[in-house]
Amino acid sequence: MKTRILLLLMAVLVSLPVAAYEPADNAGLSKKEQRRTLRGYNCFVDMGYAYDVDGNSDDWVDGDWISVSTTHGYQFNDYFFLGGGLVLGVNPKHNYWHLPVFAEARVNFLDRRVTPFFVYRIGSSFVNIEDVTLYEMMMLGLRIALTEKSALNLSCGLEMNFGAYWSGGYALHIGYEF
Repeated sequence: MKTRILLLLMAVLVSLPVAAYEPADNAGLSKKEQRRTLRGYNCFVDMGYAYDVDGNSDDWVDGDWISVSTTHGYQFNDYFFLGGGLVLGVNPKHNYWHLPVFAEARVNFLDRRVTPFFVYRIGSSFVNIEDVTLYEMMMLGLRIALTEKSALNLSCGLEMNFGAYWSGGYALHIGYEF
């Protein structure tokens, strides 16, 4: 019995140095490539407020918009994201709503904990089931990493619907990325 325990202990001790020299999965990658933690599926959820650009009542719908959106897609590296999503926007002044379905491209400018970014969305918007318009949004923002895979996003820019008439405005968004 003592011999078996001794042999087992020796087998474990002999195998430890072999395991210590086993290369890591990312051993062939550079230090910069090893830092990339954003690659893979990514999801964004945000709330926004769009201020009416001109306040003109001849527009299709004048007044401010409140919106909630979600975007899902693939983060190719620390810099580039491509995905699609859905927005639910409400205009409380006229009791209008719109439901844009869009494609989104997002670019982070730096590989840092805090980085500026650019977002571009384009798609179709269904407005009160009566009209289908072109939806477009362009935003500049700041991504503040909270953990390796999550971040707080603050952004501002333009958000617009183009149809027979148009509505849109300067937008402010706050979001969470995970």
